Amino acid sequence: MTTPRIRSLSVKGFRAYGAVEQTLNLPTDIAAVWGSNSTGKSSLAEAFEFLLTGRIARRELMVTSQDEFADTLRNAHLAAGEEVYVAARITALDSTTHEIKRVLTTDYAKRQDCKSLLSIDGTAAAEADLTALGIALSQRRSSPSIRSAISSRSVRRTVQPISRPFLKLPTSTLSATT
Repeated sequence: MTTPRIRSLSVKGFRAYGAVEQTLNLPTDIAAVWGSNSTGKSSLAEAFEFLLTGRIARRELMVTSQDEFADTLRNAHLAAGEEVYVAARITALDSTTHEIKRVLTTDYAKRQDCKSLLSIDGTAAAEADLTALGIALSQRRSSPSIRSAISSRSVRRTVQPISRPFLKLPTSTLSATT
């Protein structure tokens, strides 16, 4: 295997996702996520970003959005004390399977970053430990990292349409259709 492969993503209590863990299985190498407005597409993208970086770049890059993002990673309807996390099952470069999990410990505040705990296979880890699994947040030293903003124009230039498989986000659950 030349690159690590995300096999599934599980989300609980993060942004649009509530108290019941929802798992998105990724059975193929390419997937497209689509759904109606307010069904969790942006929350899913930010869940991936949070898992890998512990941050949401959109919040950090826009000073005016910092107040808007206060207390927004934790689902507003989640009961106090419920754990908020994003986890992924991946196949690493050496073909071993691992679970990466990031638990939100402190949400964003008006002028305060969020805090979280990263673990790999249940053991505390740092972002640098992701490289041992083949996960690189930046392919080249000179290229922008995942923390950099991606303009809509650059996304439109690089994203190619595909016909299948589609991952549909219904309003109640995540499901994969092929």
